[in-house]
Amino acid sequence: MPDRARPTALIVDDDATGRIYLRRLLAQAGYDADAVSSGEEALVRFQPEKHRVVFMDLMMPGIDGVDTTRRLKAREQAAFTPIIFLSGADDESSLVRAIEAGGDDFLHKPASPGVVMAKLRAMERIRAMHEDSRRLVQRMLDSQVLAREVLDHATGAHRKHHAAIGTLYLPAEQFCGDLLLSARGPAGELIVLLGDFTGHGLAAALGAMPVAGLFHAFAPTCGDLLELLSRLNRRDRKSTRLNSSHTDISRMPSS
Repeated sequence: MPDRARPTALIVDDDATGRIYLRRLLAQAGYDADAVSSGEEALVRFQPEKHRVVFMDLMMPGIDGVDTTRRLKAREQAAFTPIIFLSGADDESSLVRAIEAGGDDFLHKPASPGVVMAKLRAMERIRAMHEDSRRLVQRMLDSQVLAREVLDHATGAHRKHHAAIGTLYLPAEQFCGDLLLSARGPAGELIVLLGDFTGHGLAAALGAMPVAGLFHAFAPTCGDLLELLSRLNRRDRKSTRLNSSHTDISRMPSS
């Protein structure tokens, strides 16, 4: 593959022979490699946007592989960089410490070429799945923001309430069925509806759309607040309903 397309790995190992051996294996796999001899150097050289995989020696003087991995993982943001531990130790406690620190896999020294190649392919698959998931989540969040804007406009959330009404709106989710509607009644009085739909999320929020439309259509002509509330709850008996225990409609004198 062209040099500009070659992925780069970071090798962290205090053993010079081990670094040379692993660098050669990575070159055969189509990787460039940055190699450092300590955890301190790794913390300086590591670049999440550059290094596609890190090979981390478990036992090193100074900052060991476990602590170095914790610090590297703490610097990850959107990008996912798999860390493969290297160790001559063959005990369960070493494996547990490595994985709990944020390691993604484990290799025993000296690692065979076939095993290194297999680990690289596995990490690339995991990295690709992580990237796909991140893009899907971002697309979903973008869609939710757009849908929220549409819902706010449809329910009249963008309307300015009377100066006497102060609001602090903090939904637990992107969508919710909480309603605060206001309109002028037949005599110029201010009618305020504070409602809460049964349920959570988008389903409850969608129920707020027809209610808001009916409220703004009927409030200017309906002088009977109980009749207004009854009309709102009759809009569709099969849909999500306003929770009567959390719904209040009141009238303020005209000013």
